[in-house]
Amino acid sequence: LETASTYDNLGNAYKGCGKYDKAIENHERCLTIKVKTLGPDHPDTASTYNNLGNAYNYKGDYDKA
Repeated sequence: LETASTYDNLGNAYKGCGKYDKAIENHERCLTIKVKTLGPDHPDTASTYNNLGNAYNYKGDYDKA
């Protein structure tokens, strides 16, 4: 799970720099790990869904957000 957290943190950093595609890529990597490890309904997984949705929102891809 530390690797997943690192991907999530990288995603947040990229999002803060306006590099939304890189942010999405890292949040998706994190999400894959968390879903496999914790399941789709775990609160930590939900947090990553939120981060991913925010990245899509900032990118202007509202259908995916």
